[in-house]
Formats: sequence, C-alpha cells, structure tokens
Amino acid sequence: KEGNGKGGASVYPGDSSEGAKEGDTDSSYTPLATVEHRESQKDLEKIGQQLESGLLSSACTTKEKEEECVVISLSSVLFAMHLGAPKVTVTIACKGHTTEQAVAYTTQDGTAKAGIDFTAASGKLVFAPGTESLEVDLVGNSSGNPGNFEVILTDTTDDPGETGGGGCSSKDKDGILAGATVSILPVSDDDHAGVFSFGAASYEVCESEKTTSVAVERTGGLHGDVTVHFTTRDETATGSIDYGVVDEILTFKHGEMVKMVVLDIVDDESYEKEETFQCVLSDPTGGATLNSQT
Repeated sequence: KEGNGKGGASVYPGDSSEGAKEGDTDSSYTPLATVEHRESQKDLEKIGQQLESGLLSSACTTKEKEEECVVISLSSVLFAMHLGAPKVTVTIACKGHTTEQAVAYTTQDGTAKAGIDFTAASGKLVFAPGTESLEVDLVGNSSGNPGNFEVILTDTTDDPGETGGGGCSSKDKDGILAGATVSILPVSDDDHAGVFSFGAASYEVCESEKTTSVAVERTGGLHGDVTVHFTTRDETATGSIDYGVVDEILTFKHGEMVKMVVLDIVDDESYEKEETFQCVLSDPTGGATLNSQT
C-alpha cells in the first residue's frame, strides 16, 4: 500500500495495511525501504546523481594483496558527542588479513577547531593477524563550541603499490582510505537511546553496479550502545538470485549515528524489467525505537 514517506516513495509499516502517520515513533512499527534495480544507461546516470547528492562519504576501503582481500572500515560514517560529555570512541576494523596491516589516523578541522573545540589526535594503528578491531578515543572541549570535524584514515607508505603490507585499490590521490564526521552537539541533559530509520524511503540501482549502500540512521538521541535487526525481504526480486540476502544485527556504540549496509546486486546480463525488494528494520534494543516512516 502506498504510504506518505519521503519524496512520495512507498512506505510499508509493520504488518499493518494502513499508511504510517507522519511523525509516528513506535517500536511496534517496522520501517522498510524499497530497493529497485534497473538496467538502462539513463537510469544509471540518475542513480549516480542520487548517490552524489544523498549519501554520506564512504567509511570503508578494500586493500588487495595477491589472493588476500583486506577490508578496513570505520564503525560509522557519523559520530557525535555532547559538550556536557565530550568524548566518543571510534572503532576501526580490519578484516580478511593474514599478515600485519597498518593504517594512520588523524583529525582534521571543520567548523570545530583543534585546541579550541576538541583535542587533535593522530597516530598509527597496527593490526596483527587475528586482530579485527582497535579503538581510538576522540575528546572534545567542554568549554568549546558546537561544530564538526573529521577523522580520516590514511595510507602508511609513500609507495602507491603498498599499503600496510598490501596494495590499495581505493585510496585517493592524497592517500586517504576512509573518513567520517564527528559532530560536537550542544549540552543536553537527555539520555535518549535514539530512533532508527532509513536514510531514504527508496533506493535505485542498476544491476551492472553490482552493489548499493543503504544508510541506517540513529536520530533523536545517541546515549548508550544499541542494536537493530536489518533484513532483506523479497518483492518481485528474489533473494540469492537477483540480490544478496542480508540478515544481521547492526550495533551502534554510544555516539554512533549512521551505519552503511552494502547490498550485493546480481547482474545476470540478461534483460529484465524493473524488480524490487525491501530492507527491513526490527527488534531495536537498548531503549532505542523504530520510526514508523522512512
């Protein structure tokens, strides 16, 4: 049933047959996002424009060394801290490695300035084989001002063919592998765990693109560690045939606000009409709830 979601896209609340009411926030609702995959060049250009204007920067990169495929990622693309408790822990993950991997991290001024609004931080992280995550604490100044700054991961070598023990296929010309934004928010005395929703009610992708990223947002609070169940659901597209099935628990640590979920799209190289499947959020924990409208 067509609901009243953003941009006139279809919204399907829970098992109810009625459209979601604007502004409803209730853990009994199940937000969904519809994913369409198309094949024409015109649609591909449209998708590119949407990605450029609507998605946050990537927080993940892949490093390849012979048969070894190493994925380095930040735990979120958007973090936040309150001036009343100005600290957030950023997790950097490294998966798929059998040899030692290294990455450098540093903060970079935005509207928030190092030494005034937050404490500058930089260093080098070394992942031994078997070590999949390391943490870095970022600290704000309680007497500073609201604003934002960046935390970026960079290559640790000057050789473009080597990065922490392996070649890097997706760093930019400045050696940046990944980045995220840290927002410093005004003092707040609330302890809300937040409300989960999708970054958009629908996404479009060409089969030839192979993957698409869906944003899961946590708004209205960032207190404590919370989780939400993310699954995919068939409509006219069939899981494992037209797209990769996803069934996982997303964990948001204190201060984490956005997670990007990568969905695999199967390109069978034959003409098909437009097909759709859904992404579903359910079972929030830690006091978080679900927004009935995505």
